[in-house]
Amino acid sequence: MASIWVNNTATSATDIVVLRSTSVHDDKNASSINEPIRRASSPFGGIPLKMLNLLTRSASPQFGYVSPTLHDDLRDSEKAQLFDHFCNVLSRLIVLREGGGNLFQQLIVPLSQHSQPVREATYALAGGHLEYRGQSVRHSSVYFYNRAIRSLRLSITRAPDTCNKEALTTIILLICYEALVQNGHSNMISQHLHGVMALLNSYRDTSDPTRRLLERAFVFYDVVTALSLGTVSVTSNLGRRSLQPLNPLSSQGNTAPGGSSDAFLSMTVSLWPIMHKLSSLHKFKSEVLKATCSNDNSKMLALQSELYKQAKEVEDALLGWYLQCGLEMFEPGQKKAPKPSVFSSALAYRHSALVFLYRTFLGHSRGHHLVQHHVSKSLEYCMATVTSNGPLGTLLWPLFIAAVDAENEEQRKFATDAFLEMDRRQGMQNIARAWCIVQEVWRRMNPRNMQTVNEKLGVGIQTENDWRTVRAEMGFELILA
Repeated sequence: MASIWVNNTATSATDIVVLRSTSVHDDKNASSINEPIRRASSPFGGIPLKMLNLLTRSASPQFGYVSPTLHDDLRDSEKAQLFDHFCNVLSRLIVLREGGGNLFQQLIVPLSQHSQPVREATYALAGGHLEYRGQSVRHSSVYFYNRAIRSLRLSITRAPDTCNKEALTTIILLICYEALVQNGHSNMISQHLHGVMALLNSYRDTSDPTRRLLERAFVFYDVVTALSLGTVSVTSNLGRRSLQPLNPLSSQGNTAPGGSSDAFLSMTVSLWPIMHKLSSLHKFKSEVLKATCSNDNSKMLALQSELYKQAKEVEDALLGWYLQCGLEMFEPGQKKAPKPSVFSSALAYRHSALVFLYRTFLGHSRGHHLVQHHVSKSLEYCMATVTSNGPLGTLLWPLFIAAVDAENEEQRKFATDAFLEMDRRQGMQNIARAWCIVQEVWRRMNPRNMQTVNEKLGVGIQTENDWRTVRAEMGFELILA
């Protein structure tokens, strides 16, 4: 593979993959789940029937074909359990629309037929999910994570010009692992995002549904990671100040008309360019802080003015954004209307984005009337999303951002109920961590705890408790995906 450029530095393809060294331990206190593998009598050595149906959706002309390497893998009871869990549980928790099919089942699962890196990445992701839920597995998820990296390096070495799709798929799955289920204290998601950006630049077949799906996943994780960690998105770092409007993806991986629900971003697809611009404000804020530390008052004032201008543009865009929906939201052959959750989750994003903007970039206090108005609205929509029994795959960011600034009993009741239901249905490590942070923020907001908190921070005056401080004290990164 030719050299690819990341942050103006030439990088070989083998540099985009990094081994994990973090050990993983089971959460012994988590509630366990029992998901028996449904096996069928078949000539495929006991491979689950549902899994066979997914695998044979590939382009192979032979019905029922399963590649020899995958067939050997699935004779191993542990790998069969993990693959079944990925196919029939995790793939349904990640996507937000299944009206005409599940994109991960249709595009990623068949690719695993011939790709060991993709298979190992699915084992890692499924293993991490089961570990969090307290279900024992023979090998740790990190074991499969590192096997995915090693086998991907080997594939790149053997066929550097033909493994772009394989590399993209593997790394996106590892990004999902880092964001959703990893149980360590290190986080390499930023490195993986740079790798995906480089691969997308070298693999430009935009007609490929798999590439479109993976690019959509990258756009989501790039922005959410920046908003979660207070960093600049990879695309912004490369000089892309704004994200072009996104065409919705159908459940077959094809582009859909404007106003349609996106298979990965749901109804937030038209909001996402604004979310990208919101995340890019971190760069301006960082420059303001640098100028302040260097006592360059004239530069600081100029940068503050620019930050305020950009922030007001984002505010205007958020306030002017509205849901676009119509008949295009129905998949061909879909008899029922889309669940109300696709509308509620999008509106929750809008209101939480305004909370984030006011608190992070415009300096409003937690008790400011605009902050509290949008906190209440966001939590109402988060609760509506949960109670409508729709998909919850991307709800964590708006729920968390609103919950950490919840002040009254009603707001906190909504947040508590939504978090508990999300944890029950999704079962992801990052949801549990986010909920721990929210509860600690609330504890510190109690007037009886404020003096102790301020003394610990060495602050002589009352200061607002910030969730980023709590997260740092807990010693882990949190991706609100």
